[in-house]
Amino acid sequence: SRPASTAGDPLPTASYDPKAGWAAGILDVPNRSLLAPMVELPFGKGKAFLGNSGVADAILGGWTIASITTWQSGFPINVQQSNPNSILGGSTGARPNITPGVDLATSGDYAARLSTADHPAATWINPAAFSLVAFGNFGNAPRTITDLRTPTQFNTDVNFQKNVRLGGSKQAQIKIEVLNLFNRPTVRALSGSNTFAPGNSFGTT
Repeated sequence: SRPASTAGDPLPTASYDPKAGWAAGILDVPNRSLLAPMVELPFGKGKAFLGNSGVADAILGGWTIASITTWQSGFPINVQQSNPNSILGGSTGARPNITPGVDLATSGDYAARLSTADHPAATWINPAAFSLVAFGNFGNAPRTITDLRTPTQFNTDVNFQKNVRLGGSKQAQIKIEVLNLFNRPTVRALSGSNTFAPGNSFGTT
């Protein structure tokens, strides 16, 4: 990725050191898996099981089950600070300092870290991991933080399909689709601010 980009820094933070802006792209996805099996059930007329039973053929015959499961790493997060006093050549894009020894992400499982009506104060990013940079200095946070990413995406959709013979060359089809089988929230970005400032909605999702 290049140092000047739309990932929070329209200009290099330190104009005399553009290499300091080199980082993973804001759309970097190191891992993505896709599984899409399809199975035709072996029941009913012409199949391995219950082929001589008209009732079994009517109920179990002709069914195909297909699913698609997607698992994907989150995107790296760009963290800025509210006071842009450390940038040269522009008014935005200043980055804070990362506090040594403090976890960048908040603790807890996936659901506990999402901000909802039940716990609106939950955050995905740990505010204690960052501090504002003093006037005239540059923060040590990289342009995009690969150790701090948006939530992992995991989703499974299932399709049940049955072909029903109506006589001759005619047939009908019954189709049932279940989207998001495990009812998991899909979060692709932060709902709050990526700009670090005491008391704002920094790091919520």
